[in-house]
Amino acid sequence: MNDKLTYFLDRPLLMLVVPWALYYLFDLGITYFFSLDSRGFAFANITVLIGFASSCVLFFWLIPSFYLQGNRIVPFGVSLVFLTLLLVSKYYLLIWFGVDPDTWQRYILTESLRLFDFSIITFMVWGFYGLFNSMKENVKSEKKVEELEIAHKSLQLSPHFLLNLIGDITGKSIRFSSVLFEDLRHYIKILKYCYEDFTGFNSLAAEVDCVQSYFHSQKLRFEDALSMKTDISEALLDYDDYYMPKMVLLTLVENVFKHGLTMDVQHPILISASLEAGEDGPKFIFKTWNRIKIDKKVISKGGFGQATVQRLLDHYLPDYELQIRQDDADYSLALTISYASNYQNWPDRR
Repeated sequence: MNDKLTYFLDRPLLMLVVPWALYYLFDLGITYFFSLDSRGFAFANITVLIGFASSCVLFFWLIPSFYLQGNRIVPFGVSLVFLTLLLVSKYYLLIWFGVDPDTWQRYILTESLRLFDFSIITFMVWGFYGLFNSMKENVKSEKKVEELEIAHKSLQLSPHFLLNLIGDITGKSIRFSSVLFEDLRHYIKILKYCYEDFTGFNSLAAEVDCVQSYFHSQKLRFEDALSMKTDISEALLDYDDYYMPKMVLLTLVENVFKHGLTMDVQHPILISASLEAGEDGPKFIFKTWNRIKIDKKVISKGGFGQATVQRLLDHYLPDYELQIRQDDADYSLALTISYASNYQNWPDRR
């Protein structure tokens, strides 16, 4: 909802002040420019003052009384009493300032008609206020429902409990099978990596280590049917000082398995990663190649997680180059990151 509109909705008295101020200026302007008969400024000022007070009674008491549940007589009766008092007050104020209010009968008739006109204007303002206030309340209700849904979804077991439980099971499994222990160790490494804080410093070594565990898990999944060749430099596991946004490499690798052919013996998946010396300093080079699944040939621009990866690299490692080549059958990616630059956006180590 518009902020200016919300400002008025939170101040209903101001919603009455604005139309009455416009009415006052309009009345003065019309009277002056067209040289209409006038009973003077005293009459105009008293009429606007009492009229505004009457609108307040109508707006806050009389009109809402028709929509109240339960006893409507009390607010309705109180409203009539105040309107009568305002009518009498105006009569004596006119006399006080030397304005002839006419006879009581004519005065009551004239002011009753004037009050009817003011009631129409007040009811229109109140209707506008009620409509948009109802919309505002609906927005608040929807927000509360969304907050409740989020709170409901947050009711889950602690990740630490799950990780500790799996860790305990992994530790016990070594007594029965070293192979099973190794499989579970890689599995829990991936889980722990994905559950850890994404805002802290994440090293290149940690990302590569998780990618290696992901390879192990995929080999376990496909067994001998997996057709993949990897060339991941073991030296990368020593680079704890180089930052790599969490899940960047893992996302690129996962998308290879998601969109590529994994069991094509003639065209195995190719993935490599290394750190090479460049003219200005070390360069990290990461490459993938795969055949594309038939049902994945129509790929939106920036597919395979490219858009998300690029946004992260633009922010944290802007001195990079990402080359993607794709045709109807093949997809290849080459990511080169220069670690010679002094990047300012790296998170601090904790």
